[in-house]
Amino acid sequence: MDATSPRLDSHLLRVMQILLLECNVSRAARRLNLSQPAVSAALKRLRHITGDPLLIRSRNGMVATEYGRELQIAASIALEQIERISGRRRRSEAGAPHRHFELASPDLSIPDLLGELSGDLRRLAPQSRMTFRALGPDEDYAQALETGELDLVLGCWPHPAPKLRLAPLFRDRLVCLMRRGHPLEKRLDTLAYLTSEHLGMAAGATAPRDTLDQFLARERLRRHVVIRISATGYAPAILTRSDLLYTCPLHFAISHRHTLVIVELPFACPMIEYYLLWHERTHADVDCSWLRERVMAGMVTLMANRASR
Repeated sequence: MDATSPRLDSHLLRVMQILLLECNVSRAARRLNLSQPAVSAALKRLRHITGDPLLIRSRNGMVATEYGRELQIAASIALEQIERISGRRRRSEAGAPHRHFELASPDLSIPDLLGELSGDLRRLAPQSRMTFRALGPDEDYAQALETGELDLVLGCWPHPAPKLRLAPLFRDRLVCLMRRGHPLEKRLDTLAYLTSEHLGMAAGATAPRDTLDQFLARERLRRHVVIRISATGYAPAILTRSDLLYTCPLHFAISHRHTLVIVELPFACPMIEYYLLWHERTHADVDCSWLRERVMAGMVTLMANRASR
């Protein structure tokens, strides 16, 4: 790269992170406290630097390209590193973490990410311990982060609690999972989807359910849920023994593609946003910063593996 070539800086990284999270120039501008023309100009520079459109038009507005999704995670990691460099203590000075981390999520359909994180913890910080649990439907996760009951939340609510620190992880689409040989395996249309019997999540058990049901409510549509479960892990055994349909994130469906069939939804449903949430109280803590970095690094590995399949 010569001296006249455009370069990335922390400002552009932050704009890229928020643009790829919001997929909307106006919303990104409001969140960044910038003018819309300034964000549009930054997007143009980012497209030139990366050689990728990053955001493209779809039926539901703008969506991130596949490369844009990878860069969203990379930008989050880079910004975390920049903040660490400018912090008062460095990881090398503090040593490996020696503490018990408390993590929670409303969606436990991401076991691969937990596996990556657990492997890193045992390899890089063997003196540390970790508890990862499901968030209850009425649990105040923002309060738990503020009081220290939780160190980190892996969220996917359509509208996360305000005044918390947020770093995007990845975006995923909803698909339909069913048994092999299901009558609708080759012909799932909207009418068939709405009139079929569904396996669903218990109220408050998972945020992807909220994303789907909020979308259906806006469209004045309703599906017929006959069985509800409190954990995604129950779904495969039920689906293989019934004609129920189960709508779930693609990453969960992929992990069961050898025994079940993945079918695209017959309508355009909004994407699910996965992100990390933490309180300002732990933002500068080197141990918690290390934990966030490991989660994001694990997500980069998983997305790369998924892209290679």
